[in-house]
Amino acid sequence: MGIFAVRCARMLVAVFPAALFLSGCGGGVSDGGAAEDLSGSGTAAAIKTVTYGRVTSVGPGITVSGVLYDQSGASYSDDQGSALRGDEIALGMIVALEGDVDSSGARGVARKVVVVDDIVAPLVAVDLVARTVTVAGARAQVTSTTVLVGFTSLEALAAHAGELVVLHGPMADSGVMAATRIELRAAALANRWFKGRGVVRRLDATLTDFELGPEGAVAKVCYCHSLRNPADPAIGEGRTIRIWSLTSPVAGTAQLWVSDQARVIGIPVLANNVHVELDGIWTANAGTTGQIGDYPVDLSALSADRMVQPIAGQAIAVKGTWFNGRVVATRATL
Repeated sequence: MGIFAVRCARMLVAVFPAALFLSGCGGGVSDGGAAEDLSGSGTAAAIKTVTYGRVTSVGPGITVSGVLYDQSGASYSDDQGSALRGDEIALGMIVALEGDVDSSGARGVARKVVVVDDIVAPLVAVDLVARTVTVAGARAQVTSTTVLVGFTSLEALAAHAGELVVLHGPMADSGVMAATRIELRAAALANRWFKGRGVVRRLDATLTDFELGPEGAVAKVCYCHSLRNPADPAIGEGRTIRIWSLTSPVAGTAQLWVSDQARVIGIPVLANNVHVELDGIWTANAGTTGQIGDYPVDLSALSADRMVQPIAGQAIAVKGTWFNGRVVATRATL
């Protein structure tokens, strides 16, 4: 029996995290409309807001999608629901945030901050010409704005093949991440997981495996004993999925993930009329409809002078209102 069969047959002891029972990292917001007064004037000057984007400043407060949030009373977690400390939220991380934004649109109060869109895996390769970092099942494009932690340059990172890296950033349809932050870790942290993310390709429901990652970074994923929430969408060809493993991907001609937990990404659970602000990569392009992170977006209601025509893989910022399972955009910037 090969290593693939042996690893798939082992007993699992992981506890399925409560956070995976949510349909999206935005969580559940009860309603839209006015929130508490943030201005001190005694009038309702803020609206409930869900924000997805990159952290561009920290301390005091955090800035996401151009809004500076007071986070002193917020709760923090990763996308499995494991609690984090406020000081673990750092530059370049991608977060889904629930809070209230004042009428100026510049300041807010965060209630819940969830770190999303990260991959934790051993380093496979660094391409100094293309400026990419490859791990099992993923490739990240590095730019001048990517935050580097634990190393000072790609040349320095290249000497650490096999060591653990954490990649943060939105993922394009191509399976290539636009890296906003890369961390080099000497060893896996206690009680933390190896994590993968991408689009399911070459699904084999009989062997319960599929491929993850772009060409040159493809990994085989065995999900034969993955813990899954029955309410989640089924694993299917072309679906976006997040996987968690208690053990590192196995090195070889093809990197092998044995998934302890797998979650197909569904539509976030939000009430109609909640204000939403998104800053990420446009995916699933089909005219004026697409997706940013886990959030479906409809640009068709934009006025003629504000209309944009993004292409797949392009950076975009959108503001709008959640209605019937999508963000109806009122403003979009490329």
